[in-house]
Amino acid sequence: MLSMLRTSCTDTLISEKLLRRLVQAVYKYVPQALDTMPKKTHMSVIRQLCTTTVGFLKTNTTDATINYVFTKISTVADKMMKHPTLVIKLVKTASKCWGKGDKQAKLAAYEFLRKVLQTGKLDRLTILKMLYLVYARHTRRFSWEVYDSIRTLRMTFIDLLGIDASASYQVVF
Repeated sequence: MLSMLRTSCTDTLISEKLLRRLVQAVYKYVPQALDTMPKKTHMSVIRQLCTTTVGFLKTNTTDATINYVFTKISTVADKMMKHPTLVIKLVKTASKCWGKGDKQAKLAAYEFLRKVLQTGKLDRLTILKMLYLVYARHTRRFSWEVYDSIRTLRMTFIDLLGIDASASYQVVF
């Protein structure tokens, strides 16, 4: 029984390393490919990138990987915002990662969400309501072990509210 457990743990580590290398390759070459390919094919590449990223973030919850994915996806956020209907699921996933990750993952998801809100191509009120619900859900119970996490959420949420004053007023009141 113990040997089976060791084998499954080793297989998991190998597959996690392989998956991490695959993700690094995708996020390394996709931004370069978007610069060189014709604009007609951007939609299909961005659709695949958004779908793959959402699926990957739902299955992988290691904070280092979440941090890596959002720092890389932030580099192509301006190109992705040309197709806002594809980005909505990625914004929902980013808001969940913003609420549950460690400090670095929260900050990486926050940077992506800030870029999305600053472009103004998606409905800011809807995004801010979604972020408020995540904030309220994760700050409901206070303890000193999670104080730093709650503080990070509070500071980043206040900064996101400062992007659009009228939408923020509607969300908060």
